[in-house]
Amino acid sequence: MNTIKEKKLKSLLIGIGPGYHWQVRSMHAMVKNKCDSSMLFFNIDRKIDSIGDNLRLHSSLKYSSFASTFSTFKEWVKESQFNLIGIGFMSHHWDIYVEMSKIIRHVLPNCKIICGGVHAWHIDSYLTLEHCDYVCAGEGEELYSKLVDKLSTDVNVSNLRIPGLIEKHQGKVIHTHVQKYMPIDDTPFPTYGDKKTYTITAVNIDKPFFLNEDPLVRSEFGYIHVGRGCFFKCSFCINAVIENKTVRLRSVNKVIAEIKEMLSVCKNVRAIIFNDEIFPVRHSWLPEFCKKYKEQINLPFQIVLYPHMLSEEKIRILKSAGLTEIAMGLQSGSERIRNHIYDRHDKNSRLLTENALLGKHNIMTSYDIIIRNPYETETDLSIGLDFIHKLEQPYYLKFYTLAYYPKHPITIRALKEKMVDPKEVDATIGYLDVRPPHKIRLREHYHDDATFVAWHKRIRKLMLKNYKENAYYLMMCYHGVWFIPQFVLNFLIKQFKKDNLWQLYVFSYLLEGILIVRNFYVVRYPFFILLKLKQNGLIFVTKLVIKKLMHIFRQISYKS
Repeated sequence: MNTIKEKKLKSLLIGIGPGYHWQVRSMHAMVKNKCDSSMLFFNIDRKIDSIGDNLRLHSSLKYSSFASTFSTFKEWVKESQFNLIGIGFMSHHWDIYVEMSKIIRHVLPNCKIICGGVHAWHIDSYLTLEHCDYVCAGEGEELYSKLVDKLSTDVNVSNLRIPGLIEKHQGKVIHTHVQKYMPIDDTPFPTYGDKKTYTITAVNIDKPFFLNEDPLVRSEFGYIHVGRGCFFKCSFCINAVIENKTVRLRSVNKVIAEIKEMLSVCKNVRAIIFNDEIFPVRHSWLPEFCKKYKEQINLPFQIVLYPHMLSEEKIRILKSAGLTEIAMGLQSGSERIRNHIYDRHDKNSRLLTENALLGKHNIMTSYDIIIRNPYETETDLSIGLDFIHKLEQPYYLKFYTLAYYPKHPITIRALKEKMVDPKEVDATIGYLDVRPPHKIRLREHYHDDATFVAWHKRIRKLMLKNYKENAYYLMMCYHGVWFIPQFVLNFLIKQFKKDNLWQLYVFSYLLEGILIVRNFYVVRYPFFILLKLKQNGLIFVTKLVIKKLMHIFRQISYKS
């Protein structure tokens, strides 16, 4: 029997995808004094914000370097000799999870793998278990800590029966009853700047793939959670599937203390993003939070809210504390689609009132929009455009295609009503398209430019016919043109007059062309170089280009 002395277990926690990875960090904080614990962030969607003149490179970048990325991961894992690896992933990262698991199994056959996230335990835990040893059902802090305790004594122990753990034993799947949630104020603060933090980036213009650094340490944004859970059950969301979910809110003092701890390490932070599914605006909590935040933190911040949650009093309180932007899940401008398809019961009139209040207090609003919905008729599109036309500028729109995941209410309905091909319903929908011999490319799911183009072709005539005076702004929003420099857009708009329909058509097709060609990296990179030249000078750009050329050479030289 292979025994390992206590506190000598070597653990790795992996977070796949962009973002804060708050639970990975919280779990690491829970076990770092119990074992040799490390964190790895697989940032395939690394976002570069605020480069030069509002250039933003988002997740629609093509990731041509996955082969090199996985090769780097393989070599590092083999060298590190971990005993326990935890992987957290979402449904659209399934293929990455599978590829990682295969690598781990190949180079570390005795290493235990545990997976977490709502896909792992709620969508298809049986399929997930084909590629790992355990699945964490629910929140992972306490469970992972108990697993570390068990495996620190005996790495080969089986049938652990830890509350919330799904495992295989003698060919059977054992699901021990889910433990009660930890008191939310008892969860440890996420760890920042730990020396055993590593980052692998599939796309990185001016840095190596593999970095021994915390990606948030140098970030301009600090990501904080004030609670867990969501009150609503939208038909396309996992929250409509999870049973007995709870919404828990941390105390104001705990939130403020965590922000202070984060700022002590992440010294470049200039704004806070509250990354909750729904930011709490309870009357009993909000005034205390805003007062203490203003007094002790005093940084601009952004929040996410469900429509209809705001009053002018709440907006005023939030604004006084530093609120600058709100993200809202509009999803559609059609009440019929929201109410009867998405199970979101709100009125356009109330949304317009709320939008006017936000404009009055100079708060920028972004609205999520779902496209590629088979239930959406031309009438729905027209109504939706009419609603968006009435919104006060400025605002911007974020687009997501409708994905059909198993067990989701909208998926069950669409299958029953034969509105969707059963082939589109897949528990393993992912970003990666793995093709022999190990050539891996990105299959864009949420940010699909072809879908955008098809969407715009449907609404072009509606825009030009009904909203001529506002067509420029609508076109830019619907094309997601925050991906390109603002000065380019300003130049284009100045070339056209708003009183000629044919010029609007030309402008529309021009934006459509930009949307298509921006997929090609060779087109985007010159924008980046020009802006860096303006920002940092010739010497800096020369070094940057040399690094890029060396990186390309390494890719060409790589043999799978």
